[in-house]
Amino acid sequence: MRFNVPQFIEYETKLIGPLTLRQALFIIIPGGFCFLLYLAYAKTNFALFFFPSLIIMGVSLSMAFLKVAGQSLPAFLLNLLKFIVNPKTYVWRKPAQPIMRLVFKTEKKEEKEESPLKIPEGSRLKRIRIQIETKTK
Repeated sequence: MRFNVPQFIEYETKLIGPLTLRQALFIIIPGGFCFLLYLAYAKTNFALFFFPSLIIMGVSLSMAFLKVAGQSLPAFLLNLLKFIVNPKTYVWRKPAQPIMRLVFKTEKKEEKEESPLKIPEGSRLKRIRIQIETKTK
């Protein structure tokens, strides 16, 4: 008997009523800031309190509840920031081969290969080196 098992389940526990901890913090902290704006400006100039509070609470509610492409808005913005900041990966592709290749032959003088060590010609070390390089005994 086969059962369909759901995969990639992302579930956050509800802590404050129907809200998760993250959603509650996204609402409570800006709400407290709006309350401070109310105490400071509401009695003297209501517009100075109302319009900034409207913007702040709109942003906080969208951060708490809005989903973009199946992700929460803070996760989406974080991924967008990472994409903008991190360097992009470019894949090198071999350039096309030229149709005709011109080859000029020049005479080269045979230069004797010198080892970084100064080894005399009839040295035992030189013979051992030649045996190792040619893999002979």
